Amino acid sequence: AGRTGVVSVGGGLDLATVPRLRSVLGPVWDRSPPRVEVDMSAVTFADCFALTSLAEAQETLPVGSRLTLRDPSPIVTRVLTLTGLRAALELTTASEPPVPNARRAS
Repeated sequence: AGRTGVVSVGGGLDLATVPRLRSVLGPVWDRSPPRVEVDMSAVTFADCFALTSLAEAQETLPVGSRLTLRDPSPIVTRVLTLTGLRAALELTTASEPPVPNARRAS
């Protein structure tokens, strides 16, 4: 505890790759870090299923933990905005603190 778990994602993030992402995130979540950052800077494609899965996964984190998307690529940011998921997830850059989502900020 007390450390941030970081997982880097690259390439396409879609229905076919979500199971692999979950298998990588699972052991990180099992350690119950206060924050899990998913580095999205190298994502070249993302569909709404994959990003919805991340938003839903956030709900399964242990109490006191949170999921943050680090350095989302332009395509990730676009899909988050178009789907309305931007309000459900926290975004950050490697050099800045997380920007809270709308739900947590209220």
